[in-house]
Amino acid sequence: MLAHVPGRVVIFRVAAQYYAIDVMAIERVIRYVAPRTIPMASNDFSGVIDVEGRLVPVVDLRDRFGGEVASANGRVLLVSEAGGVMGFVVDQVLEVRSVESTDVEPAPSAMVKGDGPVVFLGTLRRAGDVVLLVEVGALLAATRPAASGVA
Repeated sequence: MLAHVPGRVVIFRVAAQYYAIDVMAIERVIRYVAPRTIPMASNDFSGVIDVEGRLVPVVDLRDRFGGEVASANGRVLLVSEAGGVMGFVVDQVLEVRSVESTDVEPAPSAMVKGDGPVVFLGTLRRAGDVVLLVEVGALLAATRPAASGVA
């Protein structure tokens, strides 16, 4: 059982894997918009999109998590952070679900070892599938582009 478990999560899919993120971190979900590339920008992000007059840096989680990026379908999760908003491209947003601490199993040790931030807090079950619970702050730290001040 984990010390901090979000009360509600958004469950989304990237390739064949399911993920969950704290619903309180999500500003909103929009249809996929092809990002505009920024010359000489970090390879960590796909570019920027215009969301109601503000430029939002975008990271394609399909690329980061090893999925196919060829599809123009998908959604963009607009995740709020202290410095603004970051967009994360995913294949599909499935549901918002309440979560109890007893629903979450600790992440396998192979998922949390390494030099970088611990992105996966644990796992949930969804109709027999494993859902990886993403820690928002660590995901932002692991994907923050050099030009994140754009937003």
